Amino acid sequence: MQYQQYSMAETIRHRDSVFNDGQSLWCYNLQNLFKQKNQRTFFVKTLNKSKTKNLSLGDSHIQYSKHKYISLVNSFLKILFKHNEVVGFVLEKNDHSIEIYGDTQEWIDSFKNLTIQLDFTSTYKIVKKIGQGIAAQVYQATNKTNKLNYAAKIFEKKRILLEETEIIAINKELHYLRLLQHQNIIRLYEVFENKQHIIFITDLYQGGELHHSLSRYGLEENQVAEVIKPIITAISFMHSKGIFHRDLKPQNIMLKEIDAFETISLIDLGLADKFTKEGKYLYNRCGTPGYVAPEVLQDKKYDLKVDVYSIGIITYLALTGKEPFASNNYEELVQKNYDGRISLINLNVSENCIDFLKRTLCKDNKLRLSSAEALEHPFITFGKGNHIFQTNKGATTQRMSMTSLRCSTDASSENGSIPKTFRGKIQQYMNTFQTLKSDLNQEAKKEKEENLKKRKEFCIRKSQLLKIKSTNNKPNFE
Repeated sequence: MQYQQYSMAETIRHRDSVFNDGQSLWCYNLQNLFKQKNQRTFFVKTLNKSKTKNLSLGDSHIQYSKHKYISLVNSFLKILFKHNEVVGFVLEKNDHSIEIYGDTQEWIDSFKNLTIQLDFTSTYKIVKKIGQGIAAQVYQATNKTNKLNYAAKIFEKKRILLEETEIIAINKELHYLRLLQHQNIIRLYEVFENKQHIIFITDLYQGGELHHSLSRYGLEENQVAEVIKPIITAISFMHSKGIFHRDLKPQNIMLKEIDAFETISLIDLGLADKFTKEGKYLYNRCGTPGYVAPEVLQDKKYDLKVDVYSIGIITYLALTGKEPFASNNYEELVQKNYDGRISLINLNVSENCIDFLKRTLCKDNKLRLSSAEALEHPFITFGKGNHIFQTNKGATTQRMSMTSLRCSTDASSENGSIPKTFRGKIQQYMNTFQTLKSDLNQEAKKEKEENLKKRKEFCIRKSQLLKIKSTNNKPNFE
């Protein structure tokens, strides 16, 4: 029986794929790791042998027999058709392949983002160009089957193949797109590769970039909290897996609908990486000047809290309509960011908000909030007010209004029932609060001559990546 396949013009062999991990299609003895999601009977063809077989689908493998498994990650996927209906699929990886026939559509939909497909133009139609980045161009594309619109992030392979670091970088980005499944993080649907291009099919955000929704005069505090909460939620999820974004800025935060802040999602995981205590990454000095944490520019070891600093900058921008390190001169902007001095004196906002800014923009990353702590801060949970935020040993967070605290102290004192130890604890909380108010002023007064001597020109990425010529012409994906 003959089946119509997608056109394979300009296709490549798996061994030549940018995503070839050197692994075989077949894996063995994964019983302790395999979690079955679905089981079905299919007609299977391997090595000219055909038979009916029960297969089990897991997160990243298909169980073929008791000890034998099929690896889905970065395998080539070819979808098989008869009379425009899906009748099966072929998986291929490093000279091994298997054909599976039957009611396979549900399985294909569940694992196709783990695989690499070869023929983009048979599945999608390019509508228009909607974005340009350092490493890729972004187009709106329509799926020819379901008629839905998606974003197609398209990389030129000739650029990627020039340097080993670029191959590693795109593999990292793809890995994190697959791993980080969260409502506030961009979702990956499919991946395509041919001789000229690599294409990621992701969510299309009709609401545009966050900075288009920010007023140049600043938003109300309750709106700012509404904007920042989903960002922290997504970052906290990433940090729970030991991964940081490292390029948080309004241009990398998108809305599914215009001004619908609850639909905010993080995009562009091109600089995301796994945190290591050694502090060695594919790119160490990275991010966007004006939003990056000072310790990154200062060539110090840094941790997951660099993302929290960027959140603090975005909070400041949302409140005031201005970037704290803004300058018409690039070197001056970098130097301001390097020094990390931000004045909050003239901000007409609540104590909750000031405290949140101080704790997220703290130059000392040891004193800076973690993303989990930021998510529990009173400004995010309560909005306006003058609540104390205090983290005890363990994971308990206490929140109490300063007014309520004073009233309870006075009332207890009148009754003579407040123990000395508790009075001391209350005073300790108040002293802590007053200390926090002066932290940034003290930081601003410190002159660090060693930092001035280490003044260096900041690079986001290698200079040649910044010289990519922008074009409005649709590339040829054939």
